[in-house]
Amino acid sequence: MLHLIKLEIKKYKLKRYIKGVIIAIICIMAFLAMSFIDNKIRSPHDLDTYESVMWMINVLSTDVFLIFSSALMAKIIIEEYRNKTILVMFSYPISRKKLILAKLAIVVAFTMSCIMISDVLCMLYVVTLDSIVDVVAGSFSFSYIFDSILTFLGFTVMGGILSLMPFAVSMNKKSIPSAVVTAVVISALMQPVIGRDPQFKETLIKLVVVTLIVLFFAAHTIIKRINYIDDVDVY
Repeated sequence: MLHLIKLEIKKYKLKRYIKGVIIAIICIMAFLAMSFIDNKIRSPHDLDTYESVMWMINVLSTDVFLIFSSALMAKIIIEEYRNKTILVMFSYPISRKKLILAKLAIVVAFTMSCIMISDVLCMLYVVTLDSIVDVVAGSFSFSYIFDSILTFLGFTVMGGILSLMPFAVSMNKKSIPSAVVTAVVISALMQPVIGRDPQFKETLIKLVVVTLIVLFFAAHTIIKRINYIDDVDVY
């Protein structure tokens, strides 16, 4: 499996996506800066707290890289099915199931890694900016990180699981647009579902519930497709 993953990464030159990841993180930082500026102008005495800022960073990072991962999913799986180039790989003496699972593992690992890196870099950016301009209420304390570590991990795991949804939905018609649209819809629904309350316990409970629901649906669909993949041809 690890060998297949390495071959897939080399085949699609996934290192070139690093530039896109950097640009995405910079865009998140720019959005945060604009939010701080707007808040400071409109209500200078009612700034965001570090808890709410961490919550915002988690949601933004998960949304952005969920959409980013849907494009990757479309590239390495859906497009190959649509163009029937995956038939070439299916002709090799390699298990079809392992091949698809390796591709899915790449997308999940990519999504989780990007979310985690984005969270860390954006938090460092906010702390640095706050020390210069004072854009967040209160002073930074490492206790914020320790208290929110499970929430950070929760968003990271949830993002990885959610990245499977575009595959589960778009494989019906081998549609690339539906993969991206699925990710956009999930991103749009994330804030209303999870809410804007940065309270640790409530946020963590919502993350667990959403993650389990999505995991059940995605796993059911993916397992069903994986079980039939050796018995059907690509249409």
